[in-house]
Amino acid sequence: MAFPDRTVSVDFSDQPHREETWVLLWSQSQNALHIEPLSRMLHANQQALQQNRRSDYVLICLGERDQVDRAAANCRHTLHEREADRRRREL
Repeated sequence: MAFPDRTVSVDFSDQPHREETWVLLWSQSQNALHIEPLSRMLHANQQALQQNRRSDYVLICLGERDQVDRAAANCRHTLHEREADRRRREL
């Protein structure tokens, strides 16, 4: 069943002003973390839906920027270990 081509968007302009929400994303294929505003992630996901395109990024955490930064710092050790393991296997 095909879906009709329609623009998918969410308008938050009527929401009261508040601190911007940030997200921590993880890419398994790149063994990497990425931090961006929630609004940017939502826009990218809406574009992926419209274009029927996959995304490798998985949402790990959302919150205020300092919370997301701390979560990323807690994850980095695991990513470094995975990269070291990958390099050892290549030898």
